[in-house]
Amino acid sequence: MRTEHDLIHLLDDEPPTPSAVDIRGAITTGRRRRRMRRAGLAGATATALAVAAVVVAGGNLFAPRPAPTAAAGPGVVPTGCGLADLPPVRSKQVTAAVVTGADPTGRYLVGRTEPVAEAVLWRDDQAQITDLPGTGRSAFTDVNSTGTVVGWRFAKDGEPEPVPFIIQQETVTPLPGVTHGVPLAVNNSGTVVGESGGSAVRWSSALDDATRLPVPPGTQRSSAVAVDQDGTVAGTVDGKAFVWLPDGTGFALPVPDIDGTAASVTTVGDIRNGWVVGSASTTGRPSGVSSAPDVLGSVSVRWNLHTGEMRLIEESRLVASAVTADGWLVGAGAGATAPAMVAGDTTLALPLPADSVPAVDSRYTVSDDGHTVTGLAVDASGTRVPVVWFCI
Repeated sequence: MRTEHDLIHLLDDEPPTPSAVDIRGAITTGRRRRRMRRAGLAGATATALAVAAVVVAGGNLFAPRPAPTAAAGPGVVPTGCGLADLPPVRSKQVTAAVVTGADPTGRYLVGRTEPVAEAVLWRDDQAQITDLPGTGRSAFTDVNSTGTVVGWRFAKDGEPEPVPFIIQQETVTPLPGVTHGVPLAVNNSGTVVGESGGSAVRWSSALDDATRLPVPPGTQRSSAVAVDQDGTVAGTVDGKAFVWLPDGTGFALPVPDIDGTAASVTTVGDIRNGWVVGSASTTGRPSGVSSAPDVLGSVSVRWNLHTGEMRLIEESRLVASAVTADGWLVGAGAGATAPAMVAGDTTLALPLPADSVPAVDSRYTVSDDGHTVTGLAVDASGTRVPVVWFCI
């Protein structure tokens, strides 16, 4: 059974979450550009990225779908990314805040405070802590472009599992059909996906009971971590990346080879416009007393549900966590490698605040147009700090 601590860090590891900074307004008024730190833009570089592409043809393992519409995505790759200001959260019990979700436009950001978890929303250059029913901890996990927010809360401290909820038009409603659970994503149609009792679940709307997504016989654990605008769901089934189409049909995504060995673990970070991004790893057992597996090799993976293509990102270059409508990746490399956006064959550095390093459990988000990116860093004092980049 998960502890409250486990749930909090589960949210950090899942796909991408919302932003409350009004980026489109910033583009119009120029406010965001004036607030950008020029040193960040000066340090942004473009480099070639080595990739390997594999097309899996036929079978029901990875079923190609209709081609994406030409209207999706910005089409113009940004030339640089700089740090932008995130409105501070003002509360006596807050020492830090974590962004865990963002809407596709980049206007809304959501997350939680630390060390006492309180649900927080950033919108229109303001940060708001939301009062929720109960006295326990809470967090927002995702938000859509209409401002609908999903998250979890504990009715009181000490409860073993949280209650999932949704906020629409400032009304807080428990998500029906389960007693406990964690909603992890919501699309613009109001479809919510997440996990309850170790199973991937989907709420077709705020009024519909949760339904378990179908999994292969013998499955021990599954989770739905992201949902596309057409209702396609991405997640994991027993350590393998998995996709459920809107009609409920599910299939495992192809497993790549790493140095000639099939990956033993594949994960999903995000899905957008038919692009699925995640990672693949080969593991082994350490010789010491710990029974946890060692990661022997790891690559980032981008699957294209429209064409059936699987693309591997150069090893250790990037751990893909978020994706735009055009298939641009956002994430960080192994260890303290700086985060980056990969757009086609171009890599744009995402500069960090002075004296800080990427948080190892950072969950990145990116807007559809690639202008707004969020992540998490650790400063010199060891405090986790949210980071927002504006790319132009």
